[in-house]
Amino acid sequence: WSFVVLNSLDGGEFSNNTAYAINDSGQVVGQSDVSWDGGGATHAFMTGPNGVGITNLHPYDWTPGSSSFATSINNSGQVAGVAWTEDHNALPYAFITGPNGIGFTDLGAFGGLASDVGDINDSGQIVGQYYNNGYHTFITGPNGVGMTDLGISNLTSIGGINNSGQVVGGQYFDGGYHAFITGANGSGVTMLQTLGGPFSAANDINNFGQVVGSASFVTDPRFSFYLNAFITDPEGTGITNLGTLGGQ
Repeated sequence: WSFVVLNSLDGGEFSNNTAYAINDSGQVVGQSDVSWDGGGATHAFMTGPNGVGITNLHPYDWTPGSSSFATSINNSGQVAGVAWTEDHNALPYAFITGPNGIGFTDLGAFGGLASDVGDINDSGQIVGQYYNNGYHTFITGPNGVGMTDLGISNLTSIGGINNSGQVVGGQYFDGGYHAFITGANGSGVTMLQTLGGPFSAANDINNFGQVVGSASFVTDPRFSFYLNAFITDPEGTGITNLGTLGGQ
């Protein structure tokens, strides 16, 4: 194997780009500077298979306050991300593309002020959040069509979605912050087991329903910032502490 350096969109010597996700063919998505000399804008990008080439996915002409980034990509090359534009008062709105990054659909904000993307599965279902008097979690139908409020709020974090539409993340619950899993297509919410402490959050889920994340393992709230990685059994049952590499 070898490292492949991903080009930035503007090719500047001091340009920055960040990769956020990759699919099974090696297409990478993220954000890249388009004004390395001080303008501050970034645009969503995707590469071809194996990281070759780079395509600007930004849907708007560049103007101050107009930026975007791509957070996730499925195996059809559908990309999900967030874009800011003056049309939305420079607030972020979630978007989805068609296969191989072609086309652009603004997902709106479910009647709220802004929206964000957490993940996309292979049918194009997106999980994310919208803001309307607080943050609320949503899931879409295939290809980003339709938006359903999952009834999960309380400063929720979104970790991921699998091909059954099971969603994982974390939310405030019963005096602590706990990882959760939903059923297929976002139905129902189940809190995952903990490692003994008051904090846990789920970062991702595979198609077996195995969940990974991090959790505190001591009950003393003064040390709740000590976290260990965990993995669950299929369907989010059970929990295994993955330990550390010798640290706390």
